[in-house]
Amino acid sequence: MAGKSRHNRDRIIIEALARGEGQTSAATLAGCSVSTIRRRLDDAEFRERVEQFRAEMLDTAAGKLGSTVVKAVSTLESLLSSETPPAVRMASAKALVEFALRTREALSWEKRIADLEARTKSVAT
Repeated sequence: MAGKSRHNRDRIIIEALARGEGQTSAATLAGCSVSTIRRRLDDAEFRERVEQFRAEMLDTAAGKLGSTVVKAVSTLESLLSSETPPAVRMASAKALVEFALRTREALSWEKRIADLEARTKSVAT
């Protein structure tokens, strides 16, 4: 495995697995065997590093998506004007209502989970 330190190889494996690459693909990218990937995944600390990297990737993606939501909603709103064909207006209205309902549901679940976590902490102390 010339040219790749263990640290660099681990970083490549972690990034590949976090992106959803299979073990064979991760091994190819890292220049190691599939058995090396399996052996690394037997290590709980290594698996945690993969999960942390995946969570960071998802947080970054969510942040980027969040910044475009306002533009997307504005676009859908503009399609509700009377000059827009009825089928387009209907599709836009439907998309806005679905988005609003899903957002409300997600916020509701988030609040419920936070409340349960707070209760669990207060009971544990």
